[in-house]
Amino acid sequence: MKELLKVIIDTIIVNYDKTTKLHLLNINFKIPVILGNEKGSVHGTQISINPTRRGRKKVGQLTPVRDYSTVTDVFSTGHHSDPVIPDYSLSMSVELISSNLWISSYTPYQQELFDIISKFHERDGWNFKQISDWLIDNDYKTPRGKTFTHTHCWSMYTKKNKSIQRFSREYHPTITDIKINQI
Repeated sequence: MKELLKVIIDTIIVNYDKTTKLHLLNINFKIPVILGNEKGSVHGTQISINPTRRGRKKVGQLTPVRDYSTVTDVFSTGHHSDPVIPDYSLSMSVELISSNLWISSYTPYQQELFDIISKFHERDGWNFKQISDWLIDNDYKTPRGKTFTHTHCWSMYTKKNKSIQRFSREYHPTITDIKINQI
């Protein structure tokens, strides 16, 4: 699988936009394709992907130039003359925009506090003063070890909800620059 990816992926470019807080991935593919008449093809032309084989080379070994010739029209020497079919490659760029390549730095304790606060606020309809009183009565402290206030509860609730909203945005991939190149 790794060898196949080396053959079909030309470049991967990753950028981060600080203003929109998005990761921009641009993947450029160069997929080798063979065009030819295959048995069973309805219209006489069938496209198949044929990745080149790669193996380990010895250090300092020269790489042979593939299909190099100064002759432009080459025909096979068999009893019927079929022209040699040139190699082609399908090139395309795929742009992916993602807001969720970031991993939350919340500790399990912070996540537990957020779950308690959001459950009481959203499901039970409590205000943040009632929630902070409940947390104090049940011996919970803030992540920094302080006694809870209603502003702590409100801050944890709003900041985590903004984070969830920002990191759950979805974007559709864009495919551009599709072309077939003759090798």
